[in-house]
Amino acid sequence: MSRIRNVLLFVCLGVAACSQGDRGATGAAGTQGERGPAGPAGITGATGTPGQNGTNGATGSPGQNGTNGATGSPGQNGTNGTPGDAGPAGPPGPVMHLSEKATQGLEISPVAPKIDGLTSDQVEQIGIGSYLANAVADCGGCHNSPTQKFLGGGTGFPLDTAGHVVYARNLTPDKSTGLQLTEDQFVAAIRTGQDLKVPSGAAPQQLIVMPWVYFRWMSTGDIKAMYAYFKAIPAVDNAVPADNKTAALAALAPTPFPSKYNDGDVDRPLPAEVDVQGTAAPDPDSVLQGLAIRPLADPPDMNTRSSSDVASIGRGSYLVNALAHCNECHTNPSRIMTVPPTDPTFMRINTAHYLTGGGVFQVPPPLAPIVHQTRSMAADLTGKTHGFLSEPDATFSLFLGLMSTGRHIDETPARPIAWPMPWDAFRNLTLSDSEAVWNYLKSLPLIASTSTDAADKQTQDTAVYCGKDSDCPTGQTCNTASNECVGASCTVDTDCAACQKCAASACAAPAADDSCLANGL
Repeated sequence: MSRIRNVLLFVCLGVAACSQGDRGATGAAGTQGERGPAGPAGITGATGTPGQNGTNGATGSPGQNGTNGATGSPGQNGTNGTPGDAGPAGPPGPVMHLSEKATQGLEISPVAPKIDGLTSDQVEQIGIGSYLANAVADCGGCHNSPTQKFLGGGTGFPLDTAGHVVYARNLTPDKSTGLQLTEDQFVAAIRTGQDLKVPSGAAPQQLIVMPWVYFRWMSTGDIKAMYAYFKAIPAVDNAVPADNKTAALAALAPTPFPSKYNDGDVDRPLPAEVDVQGTAAPDPDSVLQGLAIRPLADPPDMNTRSSSDVASIGRGSYLVNALAHCNECHTNPSRIMTVPPTDPTFMRINTAHYLTGGGVFQVPPPLAPIVHQTRSMAADLTGKTHGFLSEPDATFSLFLGLMSTGRHIDETPARPIAWPMPWDAFRNLTLSDSEAVWNYLKSLPLIASTSTDAADKQTQDTAVYCGKDSDCPTGQTCNTASNECVGASCTVDTDCAACQKCAASACAAPAADDSCLANGL
């Protein structure tokens, strides 16, 4: 309609002023005109408010795994969790039935022997070996290395002042420097004294210093037990120098093992170690062996003693004469050497002075400041007048106390027991063995001096080590030439320390050439 109106207006404006005429009659309806061009775009309406979120679609299927990323740095350790409950007990291990001595041997060993995986019999043998080596024979006293490595060897024993010396062997199982002998060779060396370190092809030589002349009387089983112990202890790598023996000592040959005990006043057959069937013959506690190796004749009442007393004497003799070799120190001289070598008594035990003391021992200089002793003298045990066993208060309890403490507990003040008495080894004896030693000693006859033989020794106390006067007891001074305290009051020489002389009522150091220093009393 608007478009029609515009057309009419255009026609009107195209002629001279037209006067308004009368309304004509209504014309017929006109035809529809053509569509005009599109009008301009309308203004954009305001943004409508967001519609509500639609519901979630169904979960899609998992995608493929991605590639592994680079390894991260380790995280910090977590804290320990609480201990879990104990698991069920495993099957019991083998039960070890060990003797008292074997148990004691394992407990006193300075080092732990290797016994894992061994049978009861093998552990028993090693335990017995330790007991014999550490409680009786005191092997470490000689065979510990100079740096105190157990049984590592290397300690030198001078034979004279000309440089001749022998060295304690390395008894540990070190493959290059230790015990290389087989069991049979070890038994042979103990029984015959053969020095198997001598090169093959050279003339056989005898062991020097080593007390094989006493150890040879051990039972074969005990020798093998010590060997088993030496093979079970930790190895020590310590090369021992070669011996340098004097010509006379190097000429000494090994001695075949006899079939009877021939080292004392009475020759006795040794007990058989196998029976008629060829199996081992038992000798519990080596009682039969001990009864056979007594240097003296039977005491008059031996046949009337109880069986337990006889057994104790036999065991005590075995410990004293085969293992502890008490004769070596407590008999002076220890063996008969004043007769020709062809004499049957040559090198036998000096039974006339058996355990009457008097031997002198110079304490090694490095040890003297430690033990506070310069020179010692072995005690008289069996002298009828001066012997320890003749004293009224000599009892088993006193003997046990001496060995347990290393002091003369019956004195005030209690003096230390003199070096080299191995009380610190003997203290490890079982009670029954301590009793056996005491019973054997008490069975011995007391020895009296004669007009021609001072067999009953009146021994002297230990010389006290000093480096200066203040190291000595009040009233005494230090003889720095010999490092011993002198000046104690005296009336006779026996009031003084070992080998000192009583001069002008005061004890004086012995002269350098005093025979006591070399030979004792």
